[in-house]
Amino acid sequence: MYMTFLKHFSFVAVSFVVFCVVTSNVMAFDDKELVFGIDDSRMRIISGIFTVAGTTIETISGKETKNIIEDCYVAFDYSNGFYRFDRNGQGKYLVTPDAVFHRWKNKPGSNVADITQHPRDYGPHTNINPFEIRSLGFFSCNAPYYDFKYDKYRLFLTKNAKVLDVKDGVLAYLALQNANPKDRSGAEYPIYKFWVDKTHGYTTTQIQVDSFVNSELTWKQIDGVYVPVAFRQKYHSLPADQIVEANWVLNWQAVNKTIPSEIFSYKDLIDKNDVEGVLYAGNADRTGTPVVLEHISSGDSTVIQKSMTPTNLSKIVMALGLLLIAISLGKKIYDWRSRKSE
Repeated sequence: MYMTFLKHFSFVAVSFVVFCVVTSNVMAFDDKELVFGIDDSRMRIISGIFTVAGTTIETISGKETKNIIEDCYVAFDYSNGFYRFDRNGQGKYLVTPDAVFHRWKNKPGSNVADITQHPRDYGPHTNINPFEIRSLGFFSCNAPYYDFKYDKYRLFLTKNAKVLDVKDGVLAYLALQNANPKDRSGAEYPIYKFWVDKTHGYTTTQIQVDSFVNSELTWKQIDGVYVPVAFRQKYHSLPADQIVEANWVLNWQAVNKTIPSEIFSYKDLIDKNDVEGVLYAGNADRTGTPVVLEHISSGDSTVIQKSMTPTNLSKIVMALGLLLIAISLGKKIYDWRSRKSE
């Protein structure tokens, strides 16, 4: 059981992307040339907007423990350092070149959006779980998949990949392992098996990690770039008899297009049904009191002025009411005097 756990842990820590297309003569191709070429095809996904719909279901010992209806919105611009992930009404996560913003789920009965600003290296809250689209299929949905950045896979591809077995056919097949077969605890790293569609941009259609993870992906070419449009994964942990199954559909609104800048503004994290938003600092003051950085209005995303707070607004309404009464009274006095003079 311990060894199986270590294998599962090493999958989470050392997951990687491998693509390959070869001839029947294994020695006739250049591993590194192909790896870098297919890495380049993944790196061609630079910016975009897509939604995720589907389910992620967990069962333990045959009993369903979670059934998540996925409803995600993702926008990214890797070249300029922007990334946004909204999930299931649980919150929103925004990365900019200068900071990270986390919009929390509204408190019960509240229509005020609480947004926290953090330093650039801050990790998101676990109930949001964003992922990098370049890495889809190479992390387990059982894990907090925001940890799985494509940079980690690139490092493995260029430095640590070890070819164990290669077969060629309609789809190329490749089995790999970490070049260092044992970690510090002595556990063997899992073996990864990949099926790659040579005729459609070297896209990975299936990935197996030992016997406990199997992923399947469907790809589509949009504006000259192959992107995933469907994702299915089954994760099976034997010690706990835990099974996690993901079945997602990805609908792309834009691929490698200029993304409107307002999408990456923390003010856009406010919903139309919110009365206002409050931007807080990531750290409280010395007394433990949250530090408010800004009040933001909904709709036009402009800073709320003090004159528009509810208290002052009610005073304005009362004053206008008194003014209307005074005008009406004045008109009645004027009419009375006019009739008397006749």
